[in-house]
Amino acid sequence: MVVCFLMCLCYVQMSTLHWVFRNPFLCSLVEGFQAKFILLAMADEPTRKISLKALVNRGNKRVIFMESGHEFVDVLLSYLTIPIGTIIKLGRNNSNLAPLGIGCMNNLYASVVNMDVQHFRTEACRDMLLCPRNGAGSTLKSLKLKIDDCDPTQYFKCSNVSCRTSPARLSYYRSVRCCRCGNQMDSKSNLLVGCLDGVFVKGLARLIISDDLQVMPAVTSVSSSLLMKPGVMDSNTIEEVTLDIGVDEVIEYAKFVFRCRIVLSICLCAHLYQNHL
Repeated sequence: MVVCFLMCLCYVQMSTLHWVFRNPFLCSLVEGFQAKFILLAMADEPTRKISLKALVNRGNKRVIFMESGHEFVDVLLSYLTIPIGTIIKLGRNNSNLAPLGIGCMNNLYASVVNMDVQHFRTEACRDMLLCPRNGAGSTLKSLKLKIDDCDPTQYFKCSNVSCRTSPARLSYYRSVRCCRCGNQMDSKSNLLVGCLDGVFVKGLARLIISDDLQVMPAVTSVSSSLLMKPGVMDSNTIEEVTLDIGVDEVIEYAKFVFRCRIVLSICLCAHLYQNHL
């Protein structure tokens, strides 16, 4: 019912929508439907999976390569946009995973958590350290598996009307001080972001992912070069397996990219053969 309502809403004329959102009762009704729709989508998020095929060496428990469409590759490429503070926070909040160990970064993050807000210039300063916004957050909404658990991207503008002239200045955080007048930027801005078909790579793309996360075209020369590596073709334990990747696995990959050069083998084979050996 919620989905049908939102689909119908997309076909309403703009003049009618303008009248709806000027009516307080109808506006609150629409917001209620939107909130329910978002909650349903969030509840479905942990159960989402991406099915992949991988060529693995069961003998030494190593992934030779994995072939994927755009959905999983987009998730991997999104790592390049995620703030390091977000990755540390995800490791701390996920009880199934060990804390991220990148030098002293985890200690630095914990210091901000334990420090009283009165030591910061504003509460927004502390918020942007504990939950840094992703500049590509609006684009990443189309990812099938999303690991950033921060609130949906919002934009705030200065409450001073005289500061709202072009070019507009926006903030990801409420109560940041305006660089023009010094007032708080606490007025919410309804910035519309167009939907994209896919995220980073084309929808029909087929790509090969190596154990050390090199992403390459799915052509014979690439797969052959990976198979010709020392110790690969000498084994009779090579097999093709199907893997279901969820949010927990994606978070684990994001942590191990900073620790090792064989991310797929460490993250996948340990789980894959745990119940088969």
